[in-house]
This record gives sequence, structure tokens and C-alpha cells, in this order.
Amino acid sequence: MIPPSYFSHGYLSHAKWVALWQQCLRIDYQPVIYVSAIAKYHDPKALIPEILKYQLKESDLVSDREWFLELTRQLHKTRAIAVGGVLRQYMRELEEKNQDLIDESEETDEVDGASVSFRWERKVQKYKIEG
Repeated sequence: MIPPSYFSHGYLSHAKWVALWQQCLRIDYQPVIYVSAIAKYHDPKALIPEILKYQLKESDLVSDREWFLELTRQLHKTRAIAVGGVLRQYMRELEEKNQDLIDESEETDEVDGASVSFRWERKVQKYKIEG
């Protein structure tokens, strides 16, 4: 049996988790969250795909191109996403042009023709560039 004091050092309380999520999401209510440790006898290689499937669904990724690209930009270089293939090259180009992406002097809704689209290929489990 583990004594209650075992969890008193180095662990976040449920209240702290709620406060952190509330702050990160910039919301005015306390979100309902569930956090639990992964049992050491479980194989992480089997658990990680199971856990990640709750993060995003395939339909989320393919329904809105702009949302998908923004998600990819925001998660790039975090350990929450691995970027490979054509996306890796695209992200490198974005990094090189990072300072040029925001130009407040010319706000416009016009598209300059430099658009990139990706399509999920279910059979090969990869994104393919369209066009």
C-alpha cells in the first residue's frame, strides 16, 4: 500500500490542473478534466496511439485546410506532433519566412495564389499534397 504522502511532492493537484487548463484556454469557467498516471506495467508503445486518438480525429484534420495548417504551425517544434514528408519541407519554408508572414501595413483578404492543400490518403496513412 502506498502512503498518501507519496503523492504530496512533485505532483500537481486536480485543482492546479484545472487552473492551468483554464489559464491556457483563456476561459472564464473551470473546465472538467481527468488526469491519471499511466500504470508502469502498461506498454507505452501501445498506450500512446490510444491516448492520441482523443486529441484529434481525421475528420478534424481534413475538414478545414486553414485550421489544419494553423494547428500544424502552432504544434510545430512541440513534442505533441511529428512533422514529416511534404509537411516537414513546408514547415522549414515557414521558418525561413517567419518574419515576412505578418505584415500589418497591408491587411487584405485577397489570396496571393500561394496556397497549399493536403489530402489524407487512408490506404498509405499519409498526407499527400494536392494540386
